[in-house]
Amino acid sequence: MVASCAAQATSFTAYIREFSIEKNDSPFFTDTFDDGNPPPASPDPKPYGVNGNFVGGEAGGKLRLGGTGYVPLQSAVGRTFLVNSATLQTNNDSNDTVNGLKRNHTFVVAGLFDYAAPDVDDSYGVRLTDGSQNDVVDVRVAWSSVFNAPVVRFSRQDFVLGTSTLLEEVLLPAAYSGSIVLGLLHETADTDVIKAGFCLGDFSVCDSGGAQFLNTTTTIFHGETWTRADFRAITVAPASTVTVVEYHHAAFDHYFITPVPGEIALLDAHAPPFEQWSRTGFSFNVYPNAGAPAGSVAICRFFNDHFFPKSSHFYAAHGFGCEATIALFPDWGLEDDKLFNTMLPDAVTGACPAGTIPVYRLYNQGMGGAPNHRFVTSLAERQKMLNQGFVAEGAGIGVGMCVPA
Repeated sequence: MVASCAAQATSFTAYIREFSIEKNDSPFFTDTFDDGNPPPASPDPKPYGVNGNFVGGEAGGKLRLGGTGYVPLQSAVGRTFLVNSATLQTNNDSNDTVNGLKRNHTFVVAGLFDYAAPDVDDSYGVRLTDGSQNDVVDVRVAWSSVFNAPVVRFSRQDFVLGTSTLLEEVLLPAAYSGSIVLGLLHETADTDVIKAGFCLGDFSVCDSGGAQFLNTTTTIFHGETWTRADFRAITVAPASTVTVVEYHHAAFDHYFITPVPGEIALLDAHAPPFEQWSRTGFSFNVYPNAGAPAGSVAICRFFNDHFFPKSSHFYAAHGFGCEATIALFPDWGLEDDKLFNTMLPDAVTGACPAGTIPVYRLYNQGMGGAPNHRFVTSLAERQKMLNQGFVAEGAGIGVGMCVPA
């Protein structure tokens, strides 16, 4: 992972009350976050290596994660997240079979957290990693898109191969409150197997038989004999946006939208052949294709000049008109298959995901001898176009895409 120096703030926070490691059935490390010295300080000669900072410090026997302490890091598959973490800097000498967390040891890494149900893309938990980062394994409380509810998630990443694998999710009880222990276990020395578990409650619940173990296991120690443990909170980096500007050609009565700075400059300058294009005053934000959030789709732009002297552009999302236009309308040439990214509306109702607003798609029915579409976020403009003979196209009442609010 590549870290940025500047910490970033989001609303998601998590609290850890204890981080502990048991090695060869004996206590190895314990931090109860009650000495007033947050990471990188630790109650042991072994310090923490940190990502971000722990702005809230230690108070009331717990450490605050997140808030203004995050820094952006990339996952194994190149997605940017905000992370606030502390990794215990245990021995990483492959020739030393005594110190640190090594393949020939048994160990349990566990974190006691205040339970809080996360939102989508928020999570917190404990992790094991190595020097080459081909064995990065974690267990976290996260939000599941499968269950549409909080879960305990067991996953692994391989930064060498560029893969991220969801191993298993276990649904958490609805409306649970209290503490939760999350753990990673290397139960058999001289093997590569790692398993995950959790307890609803504190460590006494685990010790009295309340531990729940996930069915799936995974392996580490590929090419190395050591691992290091950390605890962390994760959220998403705010998605960047670009502005799509709308123009109108008075003589043709056609509309055109673009986020491309070079095109915007030529249109605003009325440079040939754009003398009659002018801004309408309407615009909306979209996601640039690079770094677009998960779940968004790219928008295709098509061009048709078979209506001389008029021409026209059309915009459709992958999975929502782009492929059909390519297959059914060969006179519409594909100019760009990822002009920008948006979210898709519900195919039946036209409802947009949280945090986005609808862009209404309207078709002029070929009035004036050439087809043209208009894309607007204003209900008043939508009604104005309907009154002029345009028809609504898309999902629900005519939603073509969903863009950042």
